[in-house]
Amino acid sequence: DLNRLERLLNTVRAQVEQRQDILVSEADLARRLEFCGMIGRSPVMQDLFARVRRLAPHLRAAVITGEPGTGKELVARALHLVGPRAERPFVAVNCAAASETEIFGAAPEHCPVSVGSLDTANGGVLFLRDVVHLSHSAQERLLRVVERREWLRVGATTAEPVDVIVLVGAGRDLRTEVVAGRFRPELLDRPNIVEILLPPLRERREDIPYVTSALVREFAGRFDKSIRGLTTAAEAMLVAAPWDGNVGELRNVVERACRL
Repeated sequence: DLNRLERLLNTVRAQVEQRQDILVSEADLARRLEFCGMIGRSPVMQDLFARVRRLAPHLRAAVITGEPGTGKELVARALHLVGPRAERPFVAVNCAAASETEIFGAAPEHCPVSVGSLDTANGGVLFLRDVVHLSHSAQERLLRVVERREWLRVGATTAEPVDVIVLVGAGRDLRTEVVAGRFRPELLDRPNIVEILLPPLRERREDIPYVTSALVREFAGRFDKSIRGLTTAAEAMLVAAPWDGNVGELRNVVERACRL
């Protein structure tokens, strides 16, 4: 039945064209919703972006907490980019892998001064990822930097002045770490230290189509593939997924799909 076939194909073509229009609209909106590498249309993310803009001009120290994959380093970089030190260094350190000397430098007797991350970040922004891995002595040095703007190298007896914005990231509940005696309460309770909590992806599911659109655009360009977006069924599947690994997990899923 050629007439029936023609009607069927016209319906399919209309659905495809409609989907293409939606993909273009989502991609355009994703670009407009982007803020320093983060995308969020949800109220909780818009509030986060607004808070970053308010805090950045005068921030001295902040604790950025959230589940793994929520984008703590992106928030730290946003505070750097929006703030007055955007042209100065931004240094990110993984506390789980870096030693106390690598972070704060060392001045042992009869030896040259050992340069640390704080040397590089001085005048700019220092971001300490997974801060719960810092030893108690390193936490004490960090508190001196935040409170007194003084810097004591490992092995040194005299502190040096330092001018750095300190941002620390934690994927765990730091209050629990304080109760367990693994984290100094002073690094949370001082009035000049701001705490920023990032929401998990499952609490802002309305953002998933726009985050996905931006990721598809990124990986399609990287792999030189003509991928326009997702089917309706695929998008619904992603919106409904639990995303225990948050945006980091979503990024890995989209990258693998774009590679195929």
